Amino acid sequence: NPQIIARFQRENSDPGADIRQWLARQISTNTFPRIIEGSNILDIGYTSDSPEAARQIAELIRTAYIEQALETKRESAGKNADWFREQTDKARRALDLAELDRSKFAKEAGIPIQPGGMDLDTAKLNSLNQQAAASVSAAPPMAMPSAAAIPVPVSPAQTALDSIDQQIAQAATNLGPNHPALENLRRQRAVVAAAASRAPTVIQPPRQAAQNYNPAKQIESAFEAQRQRVLANREKLDRLAQFDRDVLLKTDLYQKAAQRASELRLQADSTDAGITILGPPSTSDKPSFPDKPMIILTSIAAGLGFGILLALFIELLNRRVRSDTDLEESTKAPVFAVVGETRDPESLVQKLIAFVDRRKRGNANLSEEVPA
Repeated sequence: NPQIIARFQRENSDPGADIRQWLARQISTNTFPRIIEGSNILDIGYTSDSPEAARQIAELIRTAYIEQALETKRESAGKNADWFREQTDKARRALDLAELDRSKFAKEAGIPIQPGGMDLDTAKLNSLNQQAAASVSAAPPMAMPSAAAIPVPVSPAQTALDSIDQQIAQAATNLGPNHPALENLRRQRAVVAAAASRAPTVIQPPRQAAQNYNPAKQIESAFEAQRQRVLANREKLDRLAQFDRDVLLKTDLYQKAAQRASELRLQADSTDAGITILGPPSTSDKPSFPDKPMIILTSIAAGLGFGILLALFIELLNRRVRSDTDLEESTKAPVFAVVGETRDPESLVQKLIAFVDRRKRGNANLSEEVPA
């Protein structure tokens, strides 16, 4: 803009400043932002020689403010996201180590672990406990089946094998064929199947089996046997529970760090500065300067005051005799009469003069009565 360049060359008083610095100073000097009291609204005001220029520059200042706020928000969120990403990686490595330690301990202790983290013996004990409670609370008594319908008793290893088969069937419906949990169950089944093939089984005659058939008693017996087995491994199971708590804690830390990192990454990629524009810039029909009525009133008041002060100063420098009192003070002699035109004694000016004369005479008489 040639006009702005000419104005810069004419008004710039800093030889080391270029036109951009000079313009920045002009904008900074003429910008008046304020927070509206009792709200979070920022009002940006700008004064210029032209209403249109003031409107355009105010809009540019608002746009720059929003862009800077967005850039600051994204930069801060990006730095925090990077920090939380590092913490997520550390939490993930700590979680992997905790899971590896738990698996290593379970393998050394010979405790099979289910996909949910519970050992197989405790899971079986809980299942038998539920079955026992259900058999006791069942209302109708179970009828004794015929001898031909009674299944052949099997060994405890075979019962564990059946439980693992049920777990594999359930996991196959929810997990993929190559899922680590499903592979772990299959390995456990192979170990239990080998133990079941070596365990002896006791087969009772059908009639004797029918006489000895008591579902609640069998469940209670199996529960007691499983409980004794769990109690025998109590120390190992307690140690395994410590590993489980450590894994749960590190899992919670990892999930929280990953969630926070994801939220901050979304903020870093956001294009919303969180600032709402209330309306387009507006200009006033009345200029802020010059305010002609205010200037006229101020000039009149200043002129009157200056005129009164000037008149008093001239009067002090060149005193004149305007009354008989002034004549008495200047000659130090009494005045017996005033010859010439007389003023109205009832006028306001004469009353003020008479009041002042009385005050002066009273003060003079008072001073004469006081002994020297």
